[in-house]
Amino acid sequence: MIKLSIIIVTFNNFSVVKQCIESIFKYNDINEQLEVIVVDNSSQISIIPDIKRVWPMIKCIPNNKNGGFGRGNNIGEKVASGEIIAFINPDTEFIEPIFKDILNQFEEDPNLGLMGCQLINNNKRKVQSFGIMPEDWNWINLFLLTNTVRSKLNILPKYFYIQGADIFMRKKLFNQIGKFDENIFLYGEEIDLVHRIIKENKYKIKYDRSKSIIHKEKVSTSSIKSITRTEHMVESLIYVLQKHKYSKKIIKKWKISNWIKYMLTRNIEYLIAYKKAKCLF
Repeated sequence: MIKLSIIIVTFNNFSVVKQCIESIFKYNDINEQLEVIVVDNSSQISIIPDIKRVWPMIKCIPNNKNGGFGRGNNIGEKVASGEIIAFINPDTEFIEPIFKDILNQFEEDPNLGLMGCQLINNNKRKVQSFGIMPEDWNWINLFLLTNTVRSKLNILPKYFYIQGADIFMRKKLFNQIGKFDENIFLYGEEIDLVHRIIKENKYKIKYDRSKSIIHKEKVSTSSIKSITRTEHMVESLIYVLQKHKYSKKIIKKWKISNWIKYMLTRNIEYLIAYKKAKCLF
């Protein structure tokens, strides 16, 4: 009986997703209770034949149109058999057996709706595993909420969202809240998801820093031009803020604090993307 379904949405990155899949099976501690689903988001050259040749047991779904992260995962979820589904980025890599422990946490706490683990880079240094919800953004984020500080904080679940690289979630809850919003192409999906989970008051969100997963940040989107990727991020965040009817005060705070942050870090790509999206405020 399948208990955990891992869904991986990939686009033009077979070598990356291959490493991810290899690590999944290497550290599979629940045997036949695990299934892997790969959605190929209209890659220039389909990776499905290569995957099926090495892992014939994997469910592969060709997506003829790249509708983004959310749509690809929604397609994968439709064929998922597990009670728990895991949305895993192709640029992640498992380094220890964690599936049995994660299933146990969901079984022991029926109110646990969504959880994620500690993300680290190839050098085993902690990277961003969660973000702060928009209503709790403030000026201190500019200076103190580095990846190192974030990883050590015991933040109440209502204040943060799990990073989209590793989302473990109840399939029943995912369908109950309406799945991923397919109007969001890339970035911001986690914030929108958590908003809708919070409305279902009985469900909790958990960050488990006792378990680690490697996240090779931005590798899965390396085929997308950097400036385009940044534009997607800005546009998606603006859409989420407007969708959930954030006040003009909060939107202004987000706008100014990020402008200052990226001016200080001289992130020209973000500033250009921000300028292009400015008319949406």
